[in-house]
Amino acid sequence: MIERDGRCCVLCGLAPIGRNSLNVDHIIPIADGGAEFDESNCRTLCRMCHAATTREWHRQRKNRRKGGVRVPLPMARVLNKGKGYILL
Repeated sequence: MIERDGRCCVLCGLAPIGRNSLNVDHIIPIADGGAEFDESNCRTLCRMCHAATTREWHRQRKNRRKGGVRVPLPMARVLNKGKGYILL
């Protein structure tokens, strides 16, 4: 994945510098039915973007449990290739 994505974060474009290493992230989390080994469900993120995306996913899950409201993600256009919203 990392080589495929040009050895940089697909969200912010940064290459790994110092402690900001690269991680492979599941676009649709495995807990939400995403394919664990499907390359089209994976992307390269820097440590900071991966942490921010994971925090947002946890926030969305908490909101969904409270009432199932569909909430737009700040990075939805990147995550869903321009389709606007995704339900996590």
